[in-house]
This record gives sequence, C-alpha cells and structure tokens, in this order.
Amino acid sequence: MNWCSNNLLSWNDCGSRLRFRLFCGLVVACVATLGVVADDNSYHCTSTNARNDGPSGCCSCGGYPDHCESHDCQSHDCCDVCRGHRKRERCNWYCDHESVWRFGVEQFVWSTSGMNVPPLVSLSPDGTPPNRVGVLDEPGTQVLFGGGEILDRARYGSRFVLGYRWDNCSPWSLEGDYLGIFRTREDYFRESTTENIGRPFNNALTGLPDAELVSVPNVLGGSVTVAARTKFDSAGARLKFDLCRCNSPDDACEYTSHRLGVFAGYRFHQLVDRLKISENLTDPNTQGTFDLFDRFDTRNRFHGLELGLEGQWQRNHWSIEADGSVAFGTNYQTVTIDGRTISQLPGFAAMNDVGGLLAQTTNIGVHRREQFAAIPQFGVSLGYHFWKELRLSVGYRLIVWPEVVRSGDQIDPVVNPNLIPPQTLPIAGPARPQFDFHESRYVAQGLSIGLTLDW
Repeated sequence: MNWCSNNLLSWNDCGSRLRFRLFCGLVVACVATLGVVADDNSYHCTSTNARNDGPSGCCSCGGYPDHCESHDCQSHDCCDVCRGHRKRERCNWYCDHESVWRFGVEQFVWSTSGMNVPPLVSLSPDGTPPNRVGVLDEPGTQVLFGGGEILDRARYGSRFVLGYRWDNCSPWSLEGDYLGIFRTREDYFRESTTENIGRPFNNALTGLPDAELVSVPNVLGGSVTVAARTKFDSAGARLKFDLCRCNSPDDACEYTSHRLGVFAGYRFHQLVDRLKISENLTDPNTQGTFDLFDRFDTRNRFHGLELGLEGQWQRNHWSIEADGSVAFGTNYQTVTIDGRTISQLPGFAAMNDVGGLLAQTTNIGVHRREQFAAIPQFGVSLGYHFWKELRLSVGYRLIVWPEVVRSGDQIDPVVNPNLIPPQTLPIAGPARPQFDFHESRYVAQGLSIGLTLDW
C-alpha cells in the first residue's frame, strides 16, 4: 500500500514522513557500517599493562597515547603533559583528547498543544425551517467542524546543533542550535445544495444562538472551507563553561567520565498560526453569488536571555546527557483579523464590502502588544558511542511557553447581524464581534533519534 497516496494525508505531511524515514534509514546505515569497529574502540583495554597504568590511563582504558608527550605505560605521570597543558587537579580532571568541533542532528516526533476554535460549521436534519438551519440549540443539529481542539496530532521536526571549543583542554565553548517543527495543517471542506448547512454564532441582539446559511434546499447552495496552519521555530546561541570535567578509567579497566557545566546566551522562539474560513454561495433563484472569508492570523516572537545547566555521564560506550534552561525576555504578540464579502447580482456591478461573518469592522485590524515571558526547556538523551567521536542517541525534549496568542482564541462568536454585509445604515445594536487579547499555554514535547559527530 502506498501510504503517500492516502487522501487523508496532505502533501506536507507526506513529505515530513518521507524525511523522517530517510533520516532513520541513514541512522541504520551508520549503525551497520560502524558496528563492525565498535569492539576495537578506545574504551576497551588493549594492553596487558592496562591495570598498571597511571591514574590518567593514557595508554589504554579510554586514554589517547597519541596525544600525550609521554607513552611510558609504567609511569604514573604518563599523561601529566598533554599538548603542553598540565593536568587539572580540580575534580580529578586529567587533560584528555577533546574534539574542537561538534555537530549534531536530531529527528523528532512531537506532541504539541492544539488550538481551540468555536463551532464553525454545523448541519441540521432534513425538514428544519430555513431560519433555524445551523442553529446549535435546534434539535438534531450537529457540529461538523470546530467546537474543540484542532491541529493536535503528532508532528515531525528536526534539531541541529553546532559547537566549537577554544582548544582541546579549555573549559570554554560556543554552541548554537536550531529547532523546527514542520508546519502542519488541518483542512475541512463541505459543499452541498441538498443539505441544511450553516455557520453558527451567538446573536448579539437577542442573546440566543443563531446561524448564517451555507446550504438550504431550493434556497441557497454552496461550499464552506476551513484552513488552519501552525508552525513553531526556535534558535539560540550560547557561551558554555565546564564547572567540572572528570575523565579516568577505574581499577577494572573501565572508562568513565562526567561533566557539569553552565551556559548563558540568546534564545528565540516563534509560533505562527493561521485560520481562514471561506464561503462560496449561489442563490438558485436570482443566480446571485456571494464569496466571503474570515481570517485570523497570530504570531508570537520571543527574544530573551537564556540561562541553563547541563551535564553528561559516560561509562564505556554508554552515556546520558541532560540540559535544563529558562529563557527570560519579551514576547511580541501580533493578531491580524480580516474579512471580506463580494456580492455579485446578474446585471449589476460586484460589491466588495469589508467584513465576513466573524470578522467585522468592529474587530478587523492588526493588533500588537509586548508581554514579559519566562520559557523553560528541558532535554535528556541516552547515547551509544561507536567511537569517541560518534554518538547515536534517543532522547526527549520539553518546551513550555506559558502565554501565547492562538488564532482560534481570538474569535468572538458573538455577532451583531446588522453588521453582516450588505449593511444598512445606520447600524443598530452592540459593536460585536469585538477584539480582546486571549492567551493560552503552548507545550511542545517530543521523542528523538539523533547523531552527534565530534572532530
């Protein structure tokens, strides 16, 4: 079965899954190629004198004799000098080979917070009076789309890390990363001339449920489309300092090490949502057409200072890495609301009016504000080192953005029907729908598989 041909999947989702499978194939190929040399790597004892090595174990058991000035395995000081740097007494850290560059790539399967939307499309049973079609309190009326969370299914994404250390024995290093969750979409389409379809809202004049007609047999026919999109990105650059780095074999000729460090730097997060509801209607009696849309776009951009702690523990081939941080800064929130109605009657010029149904002159516009935000992030991974320079890992990462604006939250379902185009002036009744900033929490957590290369 060709899963890419499944019509329930968008081409975007198909491409994301193809990229994920290609990445997994690359990992499997690397494992197959490198597995044959895993038993010969430097974490295994290769010298009969290994148990008599000095405290740094440079000649075996995880040591690197080619980087030491003394290769006397019987000397307890064989690694006192490494590239001209004395061993550091703090934390029993002996200057060992440390790669200068690091590059890592991870492929994620993410679970993210969905977006809440009110009921957007409804269906009433046959025989419903035209003035009650789509009204939610009418017996038998059901919601076709909306009334809960959308964009809440699993999504794919990638993370890339590039780091540089000043020299082999320096505790200082620089690192940058980019994390992207592939754009996901959720679409709905319904077209009919024989069903009772409506778009529900609350009538601001009566305080009761009401609906705009999309399809009523012999009265009106047409289609309604809902298109929702969301995308998340994150990037950062940081300066890191190793508080402690310990690296030595034990008496059983086993290689162990651990590292603890702090970092500080710049963090950027971005969350973008788009929601558009469109209608294309035709009056079978007059052959008049009505095309309208409501559009709600939101953008959250965070810029701030990130402070964090990270650590690593390794024994032979296996290692555990973890990091935690909090970014403090400003979230720049932008909400864009727009709506239009184009009416065309035979023999008359088309009329282009501002406003659709949920987007009217009372809430249309670009709304901006700045909010302080603190965004925590946590990651942990379990890795296997084929060589000292190559690590395959599986991991987990969590990002919590406490307050963001989402497109669905900015919809005011209360509408003054006198505002719906074509309008009759003067307009009576309250100025609804209205705009207010509404926030919700955004949580992204995912499982990953990754490769890290040091050189």
